[in-house]
Amino acid sequence: KARVSGIEVEANAALTNALSLQGTFGWTDARYRQFTYNGNDVSGNQFYMTPKFTWSLAGRYEVPIAFGRAYVRADYSWRDRVQFNVLNDFNNQGPVGLLNARAAVTSASGAFEAALFGTNLTDKRYAYTGGTIVSPNPLGPPIASWQAAADRRLYGVELTYQLRVTR
Repeated sequence: KARVSGIEVEANAALTNALSLQGTFGWTDARYRQFTYNGNDVSGNQFYMTPKFTWSLAGRYEVPIAFGRAYVRADYSWRDRVQFNVLNDFNNQGPVGLLNARAAVTSASGAFEAALFGTNLTDKRYAYTGGTIVSPNPLGPPIASWQAAADRRLYGVELTYQLRVTR
């Protein structure tokens, strides 16, 4: 048995015609009310892949240009520690913060966009998921554990064209 509650807040602010800011905050209070494994009370365990806190900040600056619009956007997102095993053990990921950015030009109709982007710009090495195969003996060591590495720093160019068909 479990109880999960929390709150999410999102705010957007247009500071000028060109500059906007966005922010989010999340808090999750996930608790087991009753959880036993092989006769042991493990109701104090942290939920699998459930960070207690998350937040993000983003800014976008957009201006008109001769054939459309140009913008730059940067964002930073952070999440609290997560546990990779329902039966909590050493297999977890500490807090992670990621920085991303994008610069683009868009045609006046919005049909064409050319962009340069970068994700995980600080090249943070972290796992996005993992798991543990526990021993049948609750006091024994785990049989195996793993973590899947998240994407490293990535840069790219993106060209988008939207074909609009009318009838």
